[in-house]
Amino acid sequence: MITESVKSIRARQSLYHLLSRLYLAPPDAALIAELRELPGFAEHIAPQPPTPNPQPLAIEYERIFGRNVYPYESLYVDRELMLNTDAADRVVELCAASGYGIPARTAGAPDHLGIELGLMAHLLDLEAAALEAGDILEAGRAHELQVSCLRTHLSAWVPVCTRTLRS
Repeated sequence: MITESVKSIRARQSLYHLLSRLYLAPPDAALIAELRELPGFAEHIAPQPPTPNPQPLAIEYERIFGRNVYPYESLYVDRELMLNTDAADRVVELCAASGYGIPARTAGAPDHLGIELGLMAHLLDLEAAALEAGDILEAGRAHELQVSCLRTHLSAWVPVCTRTLRS
């Protein structure tokens, strides 16, 4: 039973990690090649030569996330409509509570969607590792931190952000 649970957690962890990478930076040639191997993604990536050209995706990434839809929690939940406000501080607190080191120079503020998704991948890793070690209390703590991240952060603003992306 625990083995199946760990497999499920690891699958979700992989998805959160991939989504984090996709939101934090435009895909490079290695990521494009990796996406071509994934069911559900492969059919959305145009066939290219053996060495993919990431430049068109980099341009589109900049058009969307650099000029139109800013993926920062602060801009959706705080009155100031600025980066590095209370929402960012709350993300930093949750990262510290879980031992997640925010990757340096990956975003303009710690409440970037890619960072929050990376935090979820980290929390899932903690839960799976605790289950593998037979530490049910630590697994429960990691799970509670996931719930906190989802309820307090991601569910509070990501639906609006993704609706904006579809516009």
